[in-house]
Amino acid sequence: MRNKIRDLIWGLFAMIICITSLFKGESMTNILGFEINSWIYRSIWFFIAITNLCQYFIRLKTSSEKIKLD
Repeated sequence: MRNKIRDLIWGLFAMIICITSLFKGESMTNILGFEINSWIYRSIWFFIAITNLCQYFIRLKTSSEKIKLD
């Protein structure tokens, strides 16, 4: 089972990368030696952020429900 805190950290880290890439204003970005469109780069990081933050909140909700049941 993955850790809740790790999901939160990765989600926040990905959101920071996505937001800072908006302010750079570059049209192309290098990833592993390949040039890709910046919007594709941002959407990849946005997807990573959303999935990790959703998993964090789902795990937070289930752990709080377990506490209420006990």
